[in-house]
Parts: sequence; C-alpha cells; structure tokens
Amino acid sequence: MQHVTIRSAIPTLLGLPLLVAAQIFAPAVTRAQATNAEILQEMAVQCVRPVATPYARLSLRPDPANPFLNQAVFNALTEDDKLLYLDTKDRTVDSVATANEVDASLGFKVERVSIRYDRDGRRKVTRNIDLDLSYILVGPDRRILSNQTCSTSHADQIHRSQIDEVENQTIPLTQGVRPSRGWLRRYAEPVVIGAASAVAVYLFFNIRSDSNESP
Repeated sequence: MQHVTIRSAIPTLLGLPLLVAAQIFAPAVTRAQATNAEILQEMAVQCVRPVATPYARLSLRPDPANPFLNQAVFNALTEDDKLLYLDTKDRTVDSVATANEVDASLGFKVERVSIRYDRDGRRKVTRNIDLDLSYILVGPDRRILSNQTCSTSHADQIHRSQIDEVENQTIPLTQGVRPSRGWLRRYAEPVVIGAASAVAVYLFFNIRSDSNESP
C-alpha cells in the first residue's frame, strides 16, 4: 500500500516546479483595449474635422491608400450634417461636384505613421502612436485656403499579451515596432524552466528509488 501511495504522488511533485515557472511568466488577463486602427481613425478625424467645420458643402479628396481612415472621416463629417461629395484625381466618380455646388474642396493624405511599444515593467508596454496627416483646402475659385500638416500623438499602457489584439494583420499601417525581450525574460526564463525540469527529473528518480527499496 505504501508503494502505491508514493507513486501516485509523483505527477504532483513533477508538475509543481513547472507550475511555479508558468505562473511567473504567464501573461495577465486584462480588458480589451482600443485597436490601433480605431485610434488612428480618431486621430485622423481630429485633424480633419476642425478644417471642415466652417463649410456646409464639401468636396472630399481622400487618401486612396488608407480607406479605413477615409471611412472614419466620412462618418464624422456626416454626423456634423455636412453635405459631402467625393472627388478623385481621375474624375471618374459620378458624385463629383462642380465648383458652384461646394463651399470648398478638402483633400487629405497620411504622410507618416509611427507605432512603437516601449517596455514598461515586466508585463506592460507603453503604446505610442504618431500620425502626420497633410491636408489642402481649396475654395470654389481654386484659391488655396490652407495647406498644412496635422501632427498628433497618442500614448497609453497595455499588456504585452494584447499587442496581437490591437494590431490588424491586414492593415500594415496598424503594426508597430515591438519591444525586445528584457534580460530577465531572455536569460532567467530558460534558467528557471531548466531548473524546474532538473528538479522534476531528480524527484522522479529519487522517489522511484525509494519506492523500490520499500518492503
């Protein structure tokens, strides 16, 4: 009976060191964060909305490379009761407005996006997002009313485990530079796991030897 009792305890003893190691390096479960795409959309709206505010009827020339930002701007200006016309360089869109139908023409384009994650402790990172959005505002008489670049930034704290969740693999613009592994995780984690494995092997053979010697 004693022999059976000792052997039944082996799985628990073997798993204990590995369980401790897993708890040390396991990521924390946290609430969902705003995605990088959502934050970039908000930043684009913050840049364009003040420029469009004085005008009730606008011809828009959006950024063809970033439709997910264009949609956010369209929605925001529509909520502001703007009458919008879509304009393109090749003039192939049916809804292009003539100069007499609009108060101004507004074009915008992403010049630069920077996303990086700076280490902030063992499990958290500071997410930094920078956006440079250029815009040009032209009056009905084709006079340039404004031609500037809007620069805006966002920073918040998220867990390392959330980086994949906040990025969109189908939109390269939303993917950032990830932090390098810290020295603790780079060197201590293999040591802890190796030590846990060594302890497990030692316990296995030691208990097995003791059980075989038992009468």
